[in-house]
This record gives sequence, structure tokens and C-alpha cells, in this order.
Amino acid sequence: MKRLAVLTAIVILAAAVPSTAQIRFGLLGGYALTPNANLSGGVAYGAGLTIEVAPNFSLELGALRFQASTTTAPDGLSQGTLGLVPIELGFSVRFPLATGFKLLLGAGGGYVLPHFSLDPQLVKDWEAAGFSIEEKVDPAFGFHIRGGFEAALNARIAMVVEARYSMCRSKGSWILSDRAGTGDLNGAIKNLNLDSLIFGVGLVFSFGR
Repeated sequence: MKRLAVLTAIVILAAAVPSTAQIRFGLLGGYALTPNANLSGGVAYGAGLTIEVAPNFSLELGALRFQASTTTAPDGLSQGTLGLVPIELGFSVRFPLATGFKLLLGAGGGYVLPHFSLDPQLVKDWEAAGFSIEEKVDPAFGFHIRGGFEAALNARIAMVVEARYSMCRSKGSWILSDRAGTGDLNGAIKNLNLDSLIFGVGLVFSFGR
């Protein structure tokens, strides 16, 4: 399912590419903040492919990653580390403001791939009590809006400064197993808020035309 979603996005993007289109490859680094009080902020980084299908209008395929620490929540995750990888298809519009300087606006959506690992000390504490614990977060669809500025450094390289708000709601599950074999306890984690606000700085490299 994950690979199919990525391949579908690539096919859609490739089908829309005119033969004279300009191709742009970008790298981004920054910091992510979360409105969820049980998720910390974390370093974010990513890469993207942009196809300019009309002057200052582009289609985009990109992936980001950021990692956040979690604190135990009654209806959420336990203490641990949550990594998120949004893979999204979107568009961007650039509005010239001055020579070599443009306003950037964009939006998109796609699939968010999570990876959650429990705090090692928490796992040891449960094992000492005779239990093993497991929690997982399900992949989910999400979307984003973003805005910023692009400044040309030369004919082929530009610097981008942007803010991106990503929205995603997911769910998960937990299982507590009695190592003595007397039975398991399990439950669902619902309406998990994975929203993030990412401030980033990057470079964009242009090819073609």
C-alpha cells in the first residue's frame, strides 16, 4: 500500500510534465513544532522534486521527516519516540516581488508514514512486572499549506525560507501481554493529533530550459 501510493504520485506527476518543463530539486532543513502537548518539537528535513508546468506554477512531489519525543497521555501514546514521514503531492505558486525575489505559496496532500518506539526504560519496567508492551501508530492521510519567500542566488540555484503547517489525524493500538501466558490486554488509540508547524530553510536547484 505504501509503495503503491508513492508510485501513483510519481506517475501522476510524470504524466503532467510538458517536454519543455523546468525541473527543480530542493533540499530543506528546519524545526517542527506540534500543537499536541504530548509531542515535543524536533529537527525536520526533507527533499522534493518540482515540475514547472507554467510560468511560476509548479507541481511537486516531496517527502519530509521529523522526530518527536512523546510523553504518556491517558488516551494517547506512552513515553517514547515518534518519527513521521509525510510523502505528498502538491502544487506551488510563485509571485515575483522584485528581481530574483518571489513570494511562495503552496498546498498538497498525501500519506504520512509513522514509526513509534517505546522508551526503553518503560519497556524494562513492564518486563520487570512480568509483562511485555507494544504500541503502534497507523499510517494516515494528511495535507499541508505553506508560504514563504524564494531568493535567486544565481540562474540555477535559489534559497527558500518557508513555514509549513501539516494536518493529520491518525489512530493506533496497544497490547499488554502477560509473560506468564494468562492473557493479553489491548486497546485502541483514537484521534491522534499529528499536526505540525515546520519552519525551514532550503536550496532549490533548477535543471532544463
